[in-house]
Amino acid sequence: MRDGLMVQDRALASVGDVRAMTKLINIMQHQSGCGLKKAIVYKRDQLKVLHDISKCPTVMQLRGMDGGVEHAITTVGGWIFDSNLPIAIPLTKENLDWCCRVGFCSVEYAVRFTDPKMKRGRRKRKRT
Repeated sequence: MRDGLMVQDRALASVGDVRAMTKLINIMQHQSGCGLKKAIVYKRDQLKVLHDISKCPTVMQLRGMDGGVEHAITTVGGWIFDSNLPIAIPLTKENLDWCCRVGFCSVEYAVRFTDPKMKRGRRKRKRT
């Protein structure tokens, strides 16, 4: 619970700051104590959010069909966490469209936080 309060306390300080994602990375890597020390950064159009679903928290700035990049969400697994909603919603194209208000185009910028001990890649299926 302390980690959530730490991020919440710093959220107001970062409102309107163009370096908000950089600040978030710094907090998560050096001050949160949550163990998610590795940050994978995705730049414009690198992350295909509907195909690259991860159990690791991924904060992303969305690009709307109008070119606007004013909204950010976090995904974990197949769920969207949007600050405009009291609950998580399923990760679908329709819900991404709703988040952007004008229709979802792509991910402008994203940061995925992972445990450095986690192995990258997919698990291999056992042969039967």
